[in-house]
Amino acid sequence: MKINNINFLNNGYEKLGNTFNKKECWRLIKSIHKVRNFKNLFLSKNIWLSKKYKSVKQNPSPGRNLLNKLETEFIFENKKLKKLFTNILGKSYRILDAKLVMGVPEYMIPAWILKYTKNNHTVNLGEFIKPKLRDITYFRGIDFHQDIIDYPTRDADFVTAYIYLEKVDSKSSPLYLIPKSHRLGADYYPHNIKKNNSNKMVYKVGKQKIISNLEILKGQAGSLFIWHPFILHGTQPHKKDTARISVRILAEKNRRINVGCILDKTNKKIVGKNKLNIYNKELNKEGKNKKRNFINKLK
Repeated sequence: MKINNINFLNNGYEKLGNTFNKKECWRLIKSIHKVRNFKNLFLSKNIWLSKKYKSVKQNPSPGRNLLNKLETEFIFENKKLKKLFTNILGKSYRILDAKLVMGVPEYMIPAWILKYTKNNHTVNLGEFIKPKLRDITYFRGIDFHQDIIDYPTRDADFVTAYIYLEKVDSKSSPLYLIPKSHRLGADYYPHNIKKNNSNKMVYKVGKQKIISNLEILKGQAGSLFIWHPFILHGTQPHKKDTARISVRILAEKNRRINVGCILDKTNKKIVGKNKLNIYNKELNKEGKNKKRNFINKLK
C-alpha cells in the first residue's frame, strides 16, 4: 500500500479502506461477546442517583481496559498501520492510548437514561455502566468535537486512528468529519458550525472560517481512518439493533527526533490556537451547553 499522506497534509485526515483482515476482526468481535454480557451493563436508577459509583472513572484506564486483555496482534503489528504512523509521526512514535468503543443500540438502554440524555452534546454512557464493566467506552452519539479535548494542555503532537471491526453504514453510527477544520486550530465547545444553502459545512473561529463538504466515514470491517487532533468529528446515535464496536488508538510523535514530520508540516498550516490550556470553559459553566447538539440535526 502506497501512502503519501497528501490528504492528511491538506485536509487533516486519511481514510485507508480495508486495512485489517476481516476474519481477524470478526474473531475479535466474537471474543468480546464471549467475555461480556451486553444485556447486563447498566446500573439501576436508584444506585445511579445515590452517586455510589460517581468517583469511578467512566472510560477504560490502565488495569481496566478490555482491549489489552484480548488478542490484538493483527492490529498493532499490522505493517500498513505501522507505516502510516511512521509516515505521519516519524520514527519512534508511541501508542498513547488504545481502547474499544461501542455504539449502543437504543433498545439496550433503559428508558430513564434515554430521557435524561436526550439531545445531550455527548452521550458517554460510562456513568450509567456498572463499574467493573467500564473497560469499554460506551456511547450513543457525540456532537462535533476535537480529540485535543482529552489533552487540552498539550500541543497537537498526536493523531487518532479509528478501526471499524464490523461493517458500518448510515444506520450504524458512522463517523461524521469536517475536512480542513483542523486549520482553524484548537477551540472550545460549542463549535460555531452551520450548514449553508449549498449543503456545505461552514465552520468559524473568530474571523477565520472554512467551508467544506461533510465527510461521512462508512466502511467494511477492517477499515482504517486517521485524523489530526483538531479535526471536528462526531457521530449520531446508533440506529441498528446490533452494537457497533470499533478500536480507537491515539499515537504520539517522538518530539525529540521527529521535527519536520508530516504532522509538523500539517501544523504549520494552522492559523489558530495550538492548545486549549483548560478542559472546556463553556461546559464548566454548570453544564450550560449540555443540551446543545448540532450533529443530531443533520440529515
